[in-house]
Order: sequence, then C-alpha cells, then structure tokens
Amino acid sequence: AVRQELDRAQRHLDLAMYRTEQDVEASAQLLRMIEPRAGMPPTGAWAINARNLLHVAQLLRTHRPRRVLELGSGSSTVWLGYLLELVDGELTSLDHLEEFAGRTRQML
Repeated sequence: AVRQELDRAQRHLDLAMYRTEQDVEASAQLLRMIEPRAGMPPTGAWAINARNLLHVAQLLRTHRPRRVLELGSGSSTVWLGYLLELVDGELTSLDHLEEFAGRTRQML
C-alpha cells in the first residue's frame, strides 16, 4: 500500500513537472511573438495557462479575427490585447465582478 502511494505520488509529480516545462516553453514562444511595453501578468492558476494561450495565439494568427469577445477578464486580457495587435484585431472583455474588472484595468 505504501509503495503504491509512493508510485502514485511520483506519477503526479512527474506530470506536474512536465506541464511546468511545457508552460515555460510556451511562455518563451509567446514572449517572442509580442513586444511588451510593461511587465506581463502571470499565466496559470486562475488565469489561462501558457500552453492554452499559445494555442489561442496560433488560432488568432490563422483566422485573423477583427474582433474577439472575452468573457471574464484578467491576465488573459493583457496577453490577448498584445496578440490581437499582431493581426489588427480588437478585444472586448466583459467581467461580471467589478473587483476583477478593476484589477484588469490596472494591469492595462
């Protein structure tokens, strides 16, 4: 039973480390795409992770939308704003919580 728990914990740790490595690699790719004018907000946790944000960036480059509507604001709003500049797109973000909308305005 103890050995099984240790094996399970090791698999969990291995997966977490693999995902972290993927996020670091995705963050590096994202930062090569844009020219930030200030420090960038973190990804992951409550915010979109870098892997998914890189996927969104690829979709934006492929489809080149004129407008994007984001439901919920935060770190992703800043990242999407920069990414949409690359394709001459516009971003509208809605947030139902004034606290989060205010934090996003401060980041922008």
